Amino acid sequence: MNTKQRLAIFGTMAILAGTIVADEATQPAENKKDVDAALVANKIERVVPATSLIGSKVQAKSHDFGVVKDYVIDLNSGHVALLLMVNNAGSGDVPEQAAIPMTAVLFEEGHWSVQPSVSEKQIHLAQRFVGESANLKFHREAVEELILAFGGEPPWRVAEPNSHDPRDKFVLWSEIREQKLHDMHDAVAGDIEDLAISPDGGRIAYVAIDTRQKALESRLLHPVPLSAFVVPDVSKPWKIELAQAELHERETIAEGKWPTEPSRGWIEYVHVRYGQSAVSGVQTKLKADKE
Repeated sequence: MNTKQRLAIFGTMAILAGTIVADEATQPAENKKDVDAALVANKIERVVPATSLIGSKVQAKSHDFGVVKDYVIDLNSGHVALLLMVNNAGSGDVPEQAAIPMTAVLFEEGHWSVQPSVSEKQIHLAQRFVGESANLKFHREAVEELILAFGGEPPWRVAEPNSHDPRDKFVLWSEIREQKLHDMHDAVAGDIEDLAISPDGGRIAYVAIDTRQKALESRLLHPVPLSAFVVPDVSKPWKIELAQAELHERETIAEGKWPTEPSRGWIEYVHVRYGQSAVSGVQTKLKADKE
């Protein structure tokens, strides 16, 4: 190889290096702009821990639905779709049960009120829904029908599409609470401890993951957006594409001070890794499987 050829190769390498440096320099600025926009789009005014609402009353002017016993969660859109109630004060030996859409309730001063007042037909639909869903298989068409019957708009019609997965991806909160979370190496990284939900429509701001190593340690709750989890099958453990140590190094929730949205770091993580909003549904595939 002569001197002229060497200079040509070095020149090409320098140009390529300069292009790479330029791309790396502009990428953070582009990400920053997108993340800033996401912070505005994901704005949630208030959140409450899901566990704190179990046992809260649900009432309409003409009917007492009882107390909240569980939630039906739509993992695709990242919303609590329905409240499940039980009324032990009803007539008869068997407690009355019912399901009410989150879009039909207003949460104030520790209890839920159904807005506007419900009709006898709506009460019947709410009670019948639970009876027909006794096997806990909540199909999207049935949930959508109930939401529309109460004058609401199904959240998945307006939420950012997360995938084309045809499966329903509805789960009960009681089914996933305290479920183990696996890291990218399939090591246990923590437990699903709680949800931060917006009582104004049911958006899930994030999942609270408890990463304490021993039972006697104080809780270490990490606010992780739902869209950071990979859940190809709801019957299997949830996964996060981080090493256990990386998750444990991230910010935690101060006692009694639940943030209203995921941190900027998590918003950037979801945007860069999966190209979507942090306040949305779970991933159905690992990043490598999408490429």
